[in-house]
Amino acid sequence: MIQISKGESAQNKRPRIGVVVDALHESYQSPVWLGLSRAAEEMDVNLISFIATSQDRVDSFDVHYNIIADFVRKSDVAGVIVFAGSMAEHRGMSFSEDFCNSLGDVPIVCLSAKLANAPTVMVENGVGIHAMMAHFIQVHGYRNIVFVKGPEGHSEAETRFRAYCDALTEHELPFRSELVISGTFSERSGRDAVKRLLENNIPFDAVIAVDDASAFGAIAELKRRNIHVPTKVAVAGFDDVPLSQMHMPPLSTVRQPLDALGRQALLALLERLKTGKDVADVILPAEPVFRRSCGCFSHGVRGARSNTRAEAILDRSTLLNAMVDEIQPLLRSDTSSEWDTHLRDDVDALIDKLVADATDAQTEDVFLNEVDFFLFKYAALADVVPVMQVIIQELGTHIKTVLHRPTHRSQAADILQQAGALVREHRLRIVEDQHYQADMFQLTIRETSQNIITSFEVRRVLDTISDAFPKIRINSAVLALYNQNSRNPGISATEWSFPRNARLLLGFNQRKGIVNYNRGQQVFETAALAPDGILESDKANNYIFMPLFFHDEHFGFMLVEYQEGAPLFMFEELRLHVSSSLKSSFLMRELKNQSMLDELTGLQNRRGFVSQGQKLLDVAILNGQSLMLFYADLDGLKRINDTWGHEEGDRAIRGAASVLCETFREQDLIARIGGDEFTAILIVNGSPEMVEARIMERLGRVIEKYNRTHHASYALSMSMGASAILAGTSRTLDEIMREADDIMMERKRAAKAARGQ
Repeated sequence: MIQISKGESAQNKRPRIGVVVDALHESYQSPVWLGLSRAAEEMDVNLISFIATSQDRVDSFDVHYNIIADFVRKSDVAGVIVFAGSMAEHRGMSFSEDFCNSLGDVPIVCLSAKLANAPTVMVENGVGIHAMMAHFIQVHGYRNIVFVKGPEGHSEAETRFRAYCDALTEHELPFRSELVISGTFSERSGRDAVKRLLENNIPFDAVIAVDDASAFGAIAELKRRNIHVPTKVAVAGFDDVPLSQMHMPPLSTVRQPLDALGRQALLALLERLKTGKDVADVILPAEPVFRRSCGCFSHGVRGARSNTRAEAILDRSTLLNAMVDEIQPLLRSDTSSEWDTHLRDDVDALIDKLVADATDAQTEDVFLNEVDFFLFKYAALADVVPVMQVIIQELGTHIKTVLHRPTHRSQAADILQQAGALVREHRLRIVEDQHYQADMFQLTIRETSQNIITSFEVRRVLDTISDAFPKIRINSAVLALYNQNSRNPGISATEWSFPRNARLLLGFNQRKGIVNYNRGQQVFETAALAPDGILESDKANNYIFMPLFFHDEHFGFMLVEYQEGAPLFMFEELRLHVSSSLKSSFLMRELKNQSMLDELTGLQNRRGFVSQGQKLLDVAILNGQSLMLFYADLDGLKRINDTWGHEEGDRAIRGAASVLCETFREQDLIARIGGDEFTAILIVNGSPEMVEARIMERLGRVIEKYNRTHHASYALSMSMGASAILAGTSRTLDEIMREADDIMMERKRAAKAARGQ
């Protein structure tokens, strides 16, 4: 049965789905997560993604995942999607399996790794590698093909390697162990593989890597050594991450439907929640994509030809069908249905406008305007520039199909040249605008990060991030510390136990107009992740949970709302800088506290007393209360030092401090302001004379008890005087401090006289 998200109404039966992923900004995880995110919005599902980042410290990897597992178990999610494949990169399949088992009875769907007790969504890994091998061997004639492996025991990596071996056998090529290099799904793996091969003089003419990152690394190392890809060495990867087609050279790869992986994982989990039964594994097809890095040329290069070539004259319907068929492979799979609705009609309209421009002297630029509108209309659905380039190329090639007079065809050729220039200008503007927008966003993030890391006070950190949230597309967020200790909320990762409560530092919701600085005063259950009323609940929401930690010390978390278009890299950057800045503020506060503490007794020192005492005085004045100050002196400290040594003198000072702490209340301010001098300041509601009498009587009893239990060679004794600032008067702290000191000295002299000293 689908659970209702915590904090949402019973009428709004919107499930909350958890996602566990090691990092959002990695080249593989990013497009998969984005596909999942878009699907959740379409299906009206709440999403909360738990980022199990380990700050690139593999030695603490297990600990971070254990902490995330605690939050997943406590956070009332209906089901969980686990990026088990990327998790297994670091610790292997057994760790992924143990982690999923640790989540208890919550329904799970795994991504890209087959585990025993959970359905999996993954691609058909072997077929894609097999097809790429066949292409390398049959089309390009490569024979010495290197394979850069993934982590040992990783199910997807092993399947891809087996496909490589099977393809060698099928094409009667020998298996050569020196051409198989171990790797870890990283650019470094590709670099190291090429270095090893070249430094050991092992001949090879092609590299197939287990993933795109390894392939990028191989190309980078080949470039560094001035080895041209692909004429000297061909390279291919696996995944088809967004960078692959923009890489130099564009990377041949096996395309995983990364968007569809995330979408299908959500569909599978929702089906499992709906039926209460296990669902079958989902295996998606993977297909090879041949680009320049393997030796192939792009469609645009291969399709370029002179418009003067003799081409068959087609009827218009056949031409339209041919153009649409040629455009289809250029469309994104998730938008092709929207193209199908209008594409044929819009291409037909373009032909009409070209004919009108070429044949009617009264018309001017109608075709160019139509091209410009086409580029605008379809910009959101795909990279529209290659589509328009195909249309212009095909119209130029088959111009005789639509125009019969040579003069008209000549005019159309000029118009098509102008259209080509328009499309190139459009592409240039797109690139320039993208670079500008990216630069501006990067600048905002950089400025925000700089402001955060130079903030050494919690309030300044909160001011900085709350001001920055709208600029970096974060509409709502929560920042909380664990309710462990008001001075230091940190928990050592090795001593982790799930904290029952958390303290709200910042609650932010731009839509609701909430900018709530609580400075930790509002306490809520940690499992709720946020106090009621701050987060979005009237529509499907998408939150990213990030633990705040510094090295192995965990002290809180951030929960931020994801908005479409926000770059995923910024979340880890934000987490890192907020964590570091908060830790710095804790250290600064600790240093400040230490600078105000007396090292021997642990009481406030003179500096701390003056600072904190003035605050107490301000509070008393504000509330119309009286304030009392007691000035105490340890009697005979010089005699103790001279007779029994300074170590015993220090023990006597600590004894005097403990006596005063027992005499006064916990909320009273007690300080050691000199060698044997102490002060205490307190807000009083009754008569100062009565308060002083009670304190003096209590002091005598506590000293008597101390001497009875400590059995020192001397009797501890103290002299004390008191003064007050009555409500409504304007005396200063210095004035009553001097007065109390004078009274104390008079009493000390009187006591000595009474003893005949």
